[in-house]
Amino acid sequence: MLYFVILPTSIMIKIILSAVLAGFALSLIGTFVVHMKITSVGFTMSHTAFAGAALGLLLASYGSPIDPVHVASVFTILIAFLLGPLSNKTKLDSNIILGIMFSLMIALGFIFISQMPEGVTGRSAMNIIWGSLFGLNEQEMIVLIVLNIVVIVILILFFKEFMSIMLNEKVAQAAGIPVNFFKFLVLLATAIAVSFSINIIGAFLVYAMIVNPSSTAHQYIYDTKKLFIVSPIIGVLTIIGGIFLSLTVDFPISSSIIIFSSGTFAISVIISPKRKKRILKKQDKEPVERSLNKVRMYFNEHAQGWDEQVYHDPRKVNSIVKELKLQHSACILDVGTGTGITLPFIGKHITNGGKIVAMDISETMISIAKKKYGEKHSNVEFVVGDVNDILYEGEFDAILCYSCFPHFLDQEKTLNILVKALKPDGHLMVAHSQSRKKINSVHKNVESITSEDRLPPMRKLKALIKKAGLQVIKKHDSKEMFFIIGKKVSVYKFQKRNIL
Repeated sequence: MLYFVILPTSIMIKIILSAVLAGFALSLIGTFVVHMKITSVGFTMSHTAFAGAALGLLLASYGSPIDPVHVASVFTILIAFLLGPLSNKTKLDSNIILGIMFSLMIALGFIFISQMPEGVTGRSAMNIIWGSLFGLNEQEMIVLIVLNIVVIVILILFFKEFMSIMLNEKVAQAAGIPVNFFKFLVLLATAIAVSFSINIIGAFLVYAMIVNPSSTAHQYIYDTKKLFIVSPIIGVLTIIGGIFLSLTVDFPISSSIIIFSSGTFAISVIISPKRKKRILKKQDKEPVERSLNKVRMYFNEHAQGWDEQVYHDPRKVNSIVKELKLQHSACILDVGTGTGITLPFIGKHITNGGKIVAMDISETMISIAKKKYGEKHSNVEFVVGDVNDILYEGEFDAILCYSCFPHFLDQEKTLNILVKALKPDGHLMVAHSQSRKKINSVHKNVESITSEDRLPPMRKLKALIKKAGLQVIKKHDSKEMFFIIGKKVSVYKFQKRNIL
């Protein structure tokens, strides 16, 4: 028989408030942890908090006035400070350091518990390990309120930086973002959230509330911005659901919370629209079309959060566009325009007497670009389509392929098509605001983009451009950026040059 424990209203309000604060803090920070692929931080911090709280209980048994939660917070914050320097000095991956810390903290925790006087160990230790239904005290609630506010403010102020790091750390670092500093902020926030939540969720299982809500939200959400909204909501609801499960069946509160949270995740995986799309993609039997759809689907899925996830240095983009030396009346094709990254920079050079055709394979990308620049630039025509299907011939003074060339399935064929679309003496530019090595590294690590999506070496790209009938007039290949410009030489000039 199921039964429900009825508690006074004041106690229930306190329990639910504790759940809301702990669930919001843990799942919000968990969104960073999961997408930065440092989930080992969660269980390491939870067991560090366990060791710290166990030491606090040991000290309390000998008359110390220090709150065990405060000792737990000191332990976790120390780990946050030590992790970066330890990884740098030992040249080991941070996950290796975390794994060692994890086992060390469990050992210390049990040593501290074993040293407690008889009769003290039982209940106090169990509250730390399994949590308590009666939640947090007022001081712990205040700390979590402040933490939630601080994390939200930091997220708003540095959203683009965090998105770039979550997409690719190396590229973010190359763009000048202090990756280690932002990772430390995540570690520090995790340390505080974990140590001040163990009284309700328990030290051994608190890490699950870092991972589960964000992983559940990820099954439905494509826009990264929305993940930071939906994940805390799921975290709060699953903790409250776990509390009511505990009151109903008289299970330990931490176990009830994790059972409810894990059950929610399991259901989300089963009915996830993303899972259905993955199944459909596996059933696609046309190799070329599958690759094209793969690229289209990837950019459609990531379009909503693209500007926050991918950092494009405005200074570099501006210098790339300047290299084209555009005239005010020029007609330019911006291939793979995406969310319109280059449009404001092109728009500085092209007045209403000229024309900009912004083309992209992704419908969602074009939709966002229209919203951003459709009204600001009346001379922009937005086109959804594959560049290989364009019908233009001799129409453009310049064609810019910014951050899209690696995604052309047949790069030689596409170059030939683009050359036909150029006017005589027109310019074609292939450009990236990162080095070739960085670009290929990003594509290699993104599962949804095919392994063939690579930017070729400069010598190979130069040969392809020459073969397509262009004269290479400038090229640049450095750690800062990569670009090459080819000029379409008229037939008369081409013949004259060969005669001479």
